[in-house]
Amino acid sequence: MSCAFNHHKRINFKIICKAKNDDKYPFTLERLKRSGFIGIIELFVHILKNKSKKIYTRDIFVAFVATSFWGQACDERHDKQKSSLNKLVLKFILLFPKLRIVFISNGLADHYRNYYKINEHKFLISHCGVNLDNYLGTYSKKRLRQELGLPLDKKIIMHTGSLYKGGSEFFNEIIENLAGNEYFVHVGGNKKEIEHITNLNTANEGKFLFTEQVSSDQIAKFQLSSDALFFISTEKSPIHFFTSPLKIFEYMACKKPIIGCIDGAAGEILNESNCLTFSLSDNNSLKRAVNVFQNDASKCKQVSQTAHRQSKTQYSYDCRVKNIIGFLNFKYQ
Repeated sequence: MSCAFNHHKRINFKIICKAKNDDKYPFTLERLKRSGFIGIIELFVHILKNKSKKIYTRDIFVAFVATSFWGQACDERHDKQKSSLNKLVLKFILLFPKLRIVFISNGLADHYRNYYKINEHKFLISHCGVNLDNYLGTYSKKRLRQELGLPLDKKIIMHTGSLYKGGSEFFNEIIENLAGNEYFVHVGGNKKEIEHITNLNTANEGKFLFTEQVSSDQIAKFQLSSDALFFISTEKSPIHFFTSPLKIFEYMACKKPIIGCIDGAAGEILNESNCLTFSLSDNNSLKRAVNVFQNDASKCKQVSQTAHRQSKTQYSYDCRVKNIIGFLNFKYQ
């Protein structure tokens, strides 16, 4: 998202963080030498020296420093405050009139509004987004599959992302319902996790591929090589209720049908118009969603096109940044 901020013509953007010296970014970067409390002091010196007018952060203590000394900061929240100290700091900085907060889901905003009694003029709900640059241009599915070592003669349902958040137990249900010309691919996780889920699916050997985590540019290639993309979120996942997963927006940008769970925060984004939906409260709904993918090409095309259009008009990082800047400029005046 930093690149999207940097592309915006109306702001002078600089990112200040602890970064490696060999990292290269297309925007101005100030590197901090230390982290923790000393790093925050160093950050404060940077801000004063550069006379920064607005501070955008995901660190509650950075927001505390900014609001305490000159009162202008926006804190982006991705989860509940878990420590007593963080809760206390947030209650304190909410007293400052020029603090603003961006929440990444309606559910998270409702939690903060109810728990901290935050006035609605102080916050914006802005779901996460996608860098469309990774998904633009023409590509050959055949060439991608040759590069990635995927079967050329199969319709592939794919899941990408980490495994620790739960949901891999549902892979087997999809694999068992695959037709002869279909194949399931998962990309993500470490070697031990891959070995574990492979052992759980030995009865269906030859119908799936589980592979470890790859780089972000490779992830896009895998996703674009698929015929459908699978999204799952369960209540035991720490991101289930409040987070808007980046994976959803990547999937939408691929212009592939999404077989997606609409429980939790994902239901704020995925619905019948942009997804082949299922719910964990309905034991047969996943099987029905897979069946639609297998037998209703018209529905698959419709949801794919809707999701792709929304990724460009609602959920790109450029759209997100414009909304956030508009919110900050209006509220700070």
